[in-house]
Amino acid sequence: LLKQQLVLDGVCAPEDVVILEFSREDDLAAAFTEIMSHQPAIVGWSCYVWSFRAVRQMSRAIKEYSPRTKVVWGGPHVSEKPRWFAQEYASCCDYVVGWYGELSFSQLVKSLRDGDADPAHIPAYTASHNASCAKAPEFDELPLPYRQEWLPETMTRDIGGRVALLESYRNCPFSCEYCIS
Repeated sequence: LLKQQLVLDGVCAPEDVVILEFSREDDLAAAFTEIMSHQPAIVGWSCYVWSFRAVRQMSRAIKEYSPRTKVVWGGPHVSEKPRWFAQEYASCCDYVVGWYGELSFSQLVKSLRDGDADPAHIPAYTASHNASCAKAPEFDELPLPYRQEWLPETMTRDIGGRVALLESYRNCPFSCEYCIS
């Protein structure tokens, strides 16, 4: 969805956005090498409870190896307290985008691309600034998810032999206390 929004907003061409998929079983050193082989200006992570430890380790390694690379976190794990995550992990994460991140992430990438580092114009949390654009967009403003042409090649290559996890909490009308989403 992030790539789709970046392209639809005219922020990036499709070939300028690389989506890589890693699992808990992947070797972190190999994953790091793969990420850095693309010489990224921005690395974005979808943070989940099960992946957060690896995301934190990889983000630290990226910032040590390439301090100019901007690291952005989003996803369900950091969305409940994005300001706290931005402050607590400021040494390895530059920005935290909360909740429905497609529009905010696109605006953030555009701001960074255009050299607009003024936190007031960046719709994400940092260690010293609250997001200027933290409210969730209306559901019909968001792009339709799971269009196959926007999925990473690693997902579409053998799609018939895969099990896909579809998280449908978006726009859920309930407020269950036990749901992590």
